[in-house]
Amino acid sequence: MTKAIRKKLDFIPLIILFVSAALLCRAYFNDETAFVWKHIFGFCLLIATAAVVFINHKAGVIMLGLTLLTGLLGLLSFSPEITTITAGFGDVPLVKFQPIFVLWIALHFVLSGRYYVGILNSGYWKELKSDEPFDIK
Repeated sequence: MTKAIRKKLDFIPLIILFVSAALLCRAYFNDETAFVWKHIFGFCLLIATAAVVFINHKAGVIMLGLTLLTGLLGLLSFSPEITTITAGFGDVPLVKFQPIFVLWIALHFVLSGRYYVGILNSGYWKELKSDEPFDIK
C-alpha cells in the first residue's frame, strides 16, 4: 500500500467522529436531545484535532488518538444518549467507558498504529516536531 493511500486512511476515524457529531447536531435541532458539557467539549476537541491533522499530520493522528481515548474514558461524547459501561470486581468499579469508542479506537490503531511505534523514544518527539505540513500526492 502506498504512503499516500495510508495517509488518506488515517482520516477514516476523524470522518466517523464528524459524522457522529453531525448526527448529534441533527438530534439537537429536532428537539430529541440537549447538549451537555461532554458534547460541547467533544465539538471543541474535534475541531482542534481536525486543525492539527491538517497542520502536522503525524501530530494530528496522535491527537486523534488522544481524542478517542478521552471519549473512551467518558470525558466527551458524540451520541445523544451517553452510554457508559462500568467494569470491576463486585461493587468496586475499576473502569468506566463508552463502548462505541472501543470500536473507534480499535479502528484508529488498525489504520494508524504505525504512528505509535517508538512513542516513548526521545527521537520520536524530535521527528514529530519536524513533520512536514499535510500534503497528499
